[in-house]
Order: sequence, then C-alpha cells, then structure tokens
Amino acid sequence: MTKTALVSLPPGAPTAGPPTTGPPTTGPPTAGPPTAGPSATGPSEAAAPLPADFFDPACPVVTLPVLGGKKWTWKLMRCLEGGSRRFSELRVPLVGITAKVLAESLRAMEQDGVVSRTEFDENPPRVEYALTPLGRSLLGPMDAVCEWSRANLATLLEAREAYEREERGGA
Repeated sequence: MTKTALVSLPPGAPTAGPPTTGPPTTGPPTAGPPTAGPSATGPSEAAAPLPADFFDPACPVVTLPVLGGKKWTWKLMRCLEGGSRRFSELRVPLVGITAKVLAESLRAMEQDGVVSRTEFDENPPRVEYALTPLGRSLLGPMDAVCEWSRANLATLLEAREAYEREERGGA
C-alpha cells in the first residue's frame, strides 16, 4: 500500500505498513491502475469497509499494560531491569512522578503480573519491587520499539511539524 505523506523519504527507504505484492514504490503515488492491492493509488481511492470483527479477540491489544496510556510503565520497567528496587530508589530517576502516581503505577503493574512486590519483616519495614518473568519478557519488544524510535524520531518530528504548518496555513 502506498501512502502520501508531507515528509518524503529517501529513495529505497522502508515504509511502514503491511508488505505489498508488487515491486517496492520509492516515489509518490502515480495516476493509473493500482499496482499492489485495492488502495495502491493513494488514500483518495475508497477502501473496502472494515468488518465488525476486524480485531482478533484472541489478541486483546487494548488490555496490554505497556501499550496503554500509562505514562510511567516503560520507565519503571527500565528502572527495574537491573534488579529489585525500593520505592524511594525508583523516585530518583523518575523526575516529576508523585508518590501517589508511583504507587498507583506499581500497583497496576503488579496487578498485570509484570512486577512483584516483596515485603520484608524488618523494622523499619522494607518493600522491594522487581520484574517478574512476564515483565522481563517485555524487555525485548521494548528494545525493538526504542530502536525504531531512535531510527525514525527525526522523520516523525518532521511529519508533525509539517502537519502543524499545514494546519496553521490552511485555517
């Protein structure tokens, strides 16, 4: 599928989206018959309607803890990547997080099974948080997303700026 964008990619650069069956496209869409799939000529061509069962119920992406709108989850996971930490240790690198939000975030991560909470019977009381095996299994996908971000952040920011310029100029 070819998409038009306000930011052009260099020739041969990879594009996001599903693989196409035709030869790779390196320039803007051209007029004429589609070359790869129903919307190969660009976004102006009507696509087939989306079915009501479009999302696979066996893949409930909206319930994944790190893909939601939880601002601190990934940062907390990175803080716990090296081993267990106490609450006060976690606050140091997480500039701007309140004790309440940190507690809520850790509780939600514990509920999701990605963090364990261990209470030690000591005086003063001591509690440590650590990634569970499930939490550790998310580090690889997080690394991939971070790598994608490093590789594409400049292009993404350029697209945002171009969009904002167009919005200001068109209004």
